[in-house]
Amino acid sequence: MITAQEKRLITEVLEKYGPEKILGVIKRSPVRGSWSNCFLAYVYGNPAELQNCMITEEVIKLVGTHTYPRVAHVMRLTAEQVAAVAESFDCYNWDFMELVEEWLELNRVVVESPEAVGV
Repeated sequence: MITAQEKRLITEVLEKYGPEKILGVIKRSPVRGSWSNCFLAYVYGNPAELQNCMITEEVIKLVGTHTYPRVAHVMRLTAEQVAAVAESFDCYNWDFMELVEEWLELNRVVVESPEAVGV
């Protein structure tokens, strides 16, 4: 079960990246337990891009060898935010995805006309 504190941290991450980005992540079907194509990896970019960035010598020298601080540094998040997202996505996937879907529903972007987005 995701705690209230974890929900707050996850929501901060969702808000930082916005509904369009998060919806795009969901459509890519992130995979649990893999830094190359997990939820945060797809928030960051293409498969393995986050993993490659967090293992550079520069990042390891600045932050150390622990994974959450390295991911936090690369994504400009806190280690607590990274831990909340990663652990909830991996361990409580159903609850995590439900939280994300609820957040998307509350933060959906309404397009009044195709011309408004340049279509």
